[in-house]
Amino acid sequence: MKNKIIYCLVFIGILCISCIQGKEIFASELEKQSVSKDFLIEDGVLKKYKGTDTKVVIPSTVTTIGKFVFQGNKKIEELEIPSSVRVIDRFAFTRCTNLKRVEMSDGITTIGVDAFRECSSLSSIKIPNSVTTIGGGAFANCSNLVTVEIPNSVTTMGGNVFSGCTSLTRMVIPNSVKGEFKGIFAGCKNLEQVTLSKNIKKIGVITFENCEKLKEIIIPNGVTEIGRDCFKGCFMLESIEIPKSVKKIDENFRDTPWGRKQKREQNMLIFNQNLVDGKDCIDTVAIPKGVIRIGENAFDHSKTIKKVVLPNTVTSIGAGAFVFSSLQEIEMGNSVKYIGSYAFEYCSMLKKVQLSPKILEICDFTLFVRCNRLKQLTIPEGVRKVDLSAFLECKKLEHLVLPSKGSEIITFTPSNDVKASFVIHGESGSNAEKMAKKSKILFKPIAINKTKGMLGKNETLQLEVGSDTQITKWSSSNPKIATVSKTGKVTGKKEGTAIITGKLYGKSYTCKVQVISRGK
Repeated sequence: MKNKIIYCLVFIGILCISCIQGKEIFASELEKQSVSKDFLIEDGVLKKYKGTDTKVVIPSTVTTIGKFVFQGNKKIEELEIPSSVRVIDRFAFTRCTNLKRVEMSDGITTIGVDAFRECSSLSSIKIPNSVTTIGGGAFANCSNLVTVEIPNSVTTMGGNVFSGCTSLTRMVIPNSVKGEFKGIFAGCKNLEQVTLSKNIKKIGVITFENCEKLKEIIIPNGVTEIGRDCFKGCFMLESIEIPKSVKKIDENFRDTPWGRKQKREQNMLIFNQNLVDGKDCIDTVAIPKGVIRIGENAFDHSKTIKKVVLPNTVTSIGAGAFVFSSLQEIEMGNSVKYIGSYAFEYCSMLKKVQLSPKILEICDFTLFVRCNRLKQLTIPEGVRKVDLSAFLECKKLEHLVLPSKGSEIITFTPSNDVKASFVIHGESGSNAEKMAKKSKILFKPIAINKTKGMLGKNETLQLEVGSDTQITKWSSSNPKIATVSKTGKVTGKKEGTAIITGKLYGKSYTCKVQVISRGK
């Protein structure tokens, strides 16, 4: 009898325990069903969130938080991301303006483009040790962000990652980060101190633009390029260390106390053989020998320059170097190989351009746009390709002299602004002639404008070969009778006869000059 009672009690106990466990399992299942209703998950990718909770815990079955899933969610204040998640895709939490706390577990490798952009209540972020890539704009315009911890696992950071983070005052970028910085801290107006990775190679455009409280910066040795406007609006920047490894640097320092101090010591700002700023130069500017590059926008909007002479050390002219300037004449020397886009755009006073023989093509359609006083241009013999769109709206351009050597690959794309009187000068039978006729442009064989001339003592005669007065090499058989300048201007000295020779593209053209005595 006792044994039966004991068996009954044991049975009842087991039944009670089973009921309790069943209730717990049932409750758990209900909770899972509730969670599953909030999250739409497909093959590990979180596609959609329907919940309204202020605290969101991402389910452990998620490996990727998809694009735009939480974009504009105003309810979320706290976020927990489990170790199962590998990728936070682009725009995943953009404009979650009430998000204050984010806890990310190790496991995440990628934080996508604009993932947390404009999360304006977020004050701190700790990047997990597993993250290797932070996409462009990932934390841009997080205006309340004060503290950021970036681990040594991060190797790549996209452009504008922290731009507009106006509460940031300090930042350390670990040495694991490589490649290029571009606009990363633009608009961080309270940033005072920043330590850069020693392994970056390029600091791209506007990286520190409008960092109004930045006082000093050390550019790591190994950086080869500093882009345009990196330090624009850095009104308190007093100290910059630029290593010799920097080979390319553009207009940057006009707003900085440091830059103004350098300008007081010299009219031009030159670093590591780069002419960075020459806007305050006046009249004729002779670029110092040793400069190898005219930086982007170096003379843009200058209203005081008239003529620029480049030494043979200069090999490139950066984009927009003379845009909107008062430049009237430029001599490029013999070494320039590259001219950047819109380098002479809107140079409305430009009349004379002596191109470098090392230039291979003139094709950028912005190069000489609206140079309204440019009437004539001689293309050096080394140029292989010319596109007339480079002279868009050059309304006074009338003469273009082209070489015959290699002209089989010279091409023309006429614009609507080509004047009816526009003439292409070239060798008879050359490809230049064929292309001119095909484009319905007037063609004239290269010839000297006068084969005979008569003048008195001290009188002058202007000679041209194919309208060129720039690169033709002139000589006189008897300088005592008549001299000739490098632009083809002949001056009579005493009675007699002299042969004036102009050599262009390897061919000689002559004019027989007779100097006579004029009666009083």
